[in-house]
Amino acid sequence: MQTKPVLSLDCEEQVFDLSFHPSRSLVAAGTIEGQVLCFDYGQDLSADAAEPSAEPSLLFNRSLHKHSCRSVDFGLGGAELFSVSKDKSLQMVDLSTGKVRLRKGDAHGEPINIVKSLGADLLATGDDSGCIKIWDTRQRRSVRKYHENRDFIADLEYSASKDTLLAAGGDGCLSIFDLKQSKPVNVSASQDDELLSVKLVRDGARALVGTQSGTLLLFTWNDWGDCTDRFPGHPMSVSSLVKETETTLFTGSSDGIVRSISLFPNQLIGAVADTGEAMPIEKMRASWDAAWLGTCSHDQYIKFWTPQVSMRVSDDDDEDDDDQDDSDEDGEGVGVDNDSFGDDDSEDDGEEQDLDDEVTAAIAKKLKGLKGRAGDGEGEDGEDEGDWEDEDASHDDDDDDEDGNAGDGIDGRSTKPAKKAKADKADKATTAAKPAKPAKTQPAARFASMRNGSDSDDYDHAGGSGSSRSKKRQKKTNTRLAFQKEKGKRTAFFSGL
Repeated sequence: MQTKPVLSLDCEEQVFDLSFHPSRSLVAAGTIEGQVLCFDYGQDLSADAAEPSAEPSLLFNRSLHKHSCRSVDFGLGGAELFSVSKDKSLQMVDLSTGKVRLRKGDAHGEPINIVKSLGADLLATGDDSGCIKIWDTRQRRSVRKYHENRDFIADLEYSASKDTLLAAGGDGCLSIFDLKQSKPVNVSASQDDELLSVKLVRDGARALVGTQSGTLLLFTWNDWGDCTDRFPGHPMSVSSLVKETETTLFTGSSDGIVRSISLFPNQLIGAVADTGEAMPIEKMRASWDAAWLGTCSHDQYIKFWTPQVSMRVSDDDDEDDDDQDDSDEDGEGVGVDNDSFGDDDSEDDGEEQDLDDEVTAAIAKKLKGLKGRAGDGEGEDGEDEGDWEDEDASHDDDDDDEDGNAGDGIDGRSTKPAKKAKADKADKATTAAKPAKPAKTQPAARFASMRNGSDSDDYDHAGGSGSSRSKKRQKKTNTRLAFQKEKGKRTAFFSGL
């Protein structure tokens, strides 16, 4: 990106606008003091030039206006130079003599902001109130007048093939005028932004508009109601547009950077020049041979830049960016291992399993406490239903041991020492964790005991094999009921979390 201009022309006063000659190496400028200057910047390749000039030279410097000269433009034939001013005047200078050929003191009722040459004898001017006038230099008067915009006219663009004029207004509206008609063809809806520049692209099928916010707006021909596309990206206002091809343009922005952009697709190609943050680009024009870009800022110089892009986005880079985006969506290329997601799920499942085990152990302890020394038919580790019969016998033996009895189980059968030790350990842990409560199986157990002729308070030791089987079935039933009840409580508890 260029940071120093190839050539600087000193105009002695702050430059408001510049214009390149359509066929010669001439550039004109209007200054804040009302001066109009014309330079020959060298490399004149016109047919009537004896030899190329090596150094820039000042052709003339005329004080034509009482106030600032806001805009200048060469005629399409290149024989005259037009200028407009804050003093509301319009003037035409003959380049061959440097004298004023046409002067209109009160061309507008408001200060004139822009002048645009439309043909050999036609030009257009726009003022601060939004009024546009079409002038015929042969008749020395205006032949058309339009006043559709409500704020200043910032820029004008002309389509010679369709004889149509486009006006970008500070009120946010783009106005379209057929010069054969006295009324506008269309006026767009307000874009809620100041429109500062306009340029036709795609062989006149589209109009590109620069705004105060920096967003570029695209309008479609014959569909002027609203913009059809937006191209954001400029951090500050886009005050000038220069067309390189039908789909590539140079933009001059208030951040002082000249950029190259492409349309369809819309993308930033790169930066061309940086005039400095303190030097916002007010106007930018291209030379007749497209060899130079000329800019003017808040200083007294016309600066020349070569239209070369220092950073260009290639198709390969676009493909690489697309591949990177795809890999990012898949979780790759951003330092993330896809397998780690499965590990996280496994850890979450493990935590849930640990929680389930803790809740299950708590329920088992509570069931043991509810059944007391009668046992719950389950071991400490939760043996399945097929082991309940032996476990019940071992719990009964534990009850006998606590009463000082021998290790005989139900029906006089003895249990194995290993099972007895395991049952002792389980009962002690359960008793220490929570005091035993009266077993809910007491009524059924007493009924079974009375049926077998026993009225003992120790209903766990009622004699007879039938009584033992009845007690076991009843305990299993009560255990299942209690487990289902605790399961319902657990479900309600977790649902409330």
